[in-house]
Amino acid sequence: MRYALSNLCSMGIVRLLLAIFVIASHTSYGLFFDGRTSVIIFYMISGYLMTYVLNTSYIKSNWNFYKNRLLKIYIPYWAVCLLTIFYYNIWLGGTSVLSPSGLGLKIWSVLSNIFILTQDLGWIFAVTPDGEINYLPYGSAGIGHGLCNYAIVMPIFTVAMELYFYFLAPFFLRCRYKTFIFLFIGVAYTVIAHRTHHRDLVHIYHFFPATLVYFGLGATLCWLYKLEKDSFKNPMLYLLFLTCVIAVCLSSKVITNEHFLFTLLSIPVLFEISSLSKLDQFLGKFSYPIYLIHMPVVWALKARGLDWGKGLFYKTLWISLLIAIIIHFLIETPLEKWRRNIRKNALSNT
Repeated sequence: MRYALSNLCSMGIVRLLLAIFVIASHTSYGLFFDGRTSVIIFYMISGYLMTYVLNTSYIKSNWNFYKNRLLKIYIPYWAVCLLTIFYYNIWLGGTSVLSPSGLGLKIWSVLSNIFILTQDLGWIFAVTPDGEINYLPYGSAGIGHGLCNYAIVMPIFTVAMELYFYFLAPFFLRCRYKTFIFLFIGVAYTVIAHRTHHRDLVHIYHFFPATLVYFGLGATLCWLYKLEKDSFKNPMLYLLFLTCVIAVCLSSKVITNEHFLFTLLSIPVLFEISSLSKLDQFLGKFSYPIYLIHMPVVWALKARGLDWGKGLFYKTLWISLLIAIIIHFLIETPLEKWRRNIRKNALSNT
């Protein structure tokens, strides 16, 4: 099965808008979706797109899939990290952004900021006033210094979720029944979390198992609608999917049911429409660098005395967009040639 390379960039305008909604949320200027809703919608889109890609261009090539995604994630991220460190520590002459006490914590801070992995744990553990690392979810009473505060680029934990998903995806999403299993695991966690004391925001949003259901819904939707819709003669599969959707509606406290159901209904249509638009593909390329750079920009503007709200939002948006354009043309465009060759090699092996 072949595919158009442009499909990798589908729903570009939607992804860019979601990044803008996140900026609005982090500057206390509300728009249509809040930041958490936008991130969850992106997880569902990612589940849909990665399922399609794995079953069309990376059918037998896990290594090429991993290389392509890691290049996409890490190179722009490292560029933003270096820019952030330069601004805060050299330009402003401030203290190091990697300044935890204790050798073990310093090593974790450095490695997690380089490789992103385990950044989600920073929202679950904290440094107490006496210097110990304890299980203290972000927002808990008596919390000390959350480990998430040692991230150079916040909130990078969402990208860590994507990386975990990319690792698991080839083992589940190439088979429709394994995809359902993946979804059921996510639904089971969501329902259990809802029925236990782990209904706090950390366990239903910042913790990786909480994202499985959203990646899984997008992936299952791709199978039902795009990949083998004509061969799905068993209505039981649709009934199982509907049951999972209802379970999420009854359990999830992070996204409203209206936004959740609207997204599920819209993704297949948006995929078909946007895959034919070069403008959509072009604009979508700025969503990731904008998302990466916006929080360093927010804190830089706050240091200059800007108040939360509309003014901070617009200044953050335009500065982030400018930096994202520079990152795209100086870093991502040359990198895209390499990634395109990886995709072509994967196709030649199918």
